[in-house]
Amino acid sequence: MLVASGFGIDKTIINGLKCVLYMIRVVGSPFIALPKKHPASKRLKIVVSAGDRTRLSCTIKPGTHPEQDILCGAGEFDGVEIAGLKVELNLKISRMVISRRFL
Repeated sequence: MLVASGFGIDKTIINGLKCVLYMIRVVGSPFIALPKKHPASKRLKIVVSAGDRTRLSCTIKPGTHPEQDILCGAGEFDGVEIAGLKVELNLKISRMVISRRFL
């Protein structure tokens, strides 16, 4: 599962998020992971999480978490967990879980 996060909410960032995910999934562009404290990580406007689960947090600072299962998120999304299963997507918000099946 790929989840992208951008630092902004304008149309340019939204289009950039779609483009990054398209480039990775469809075009096959390489997915690059930077090491912790890499100087370029603070300049990234869009980051991607890859794996079975992604957590969103508003308490982390960009460029300080090299783990691929956590992304910066706005305050209203703090603590949200997205889990991808083979045919289902689970969205966990506090104690509520929303599931969506894909056929």
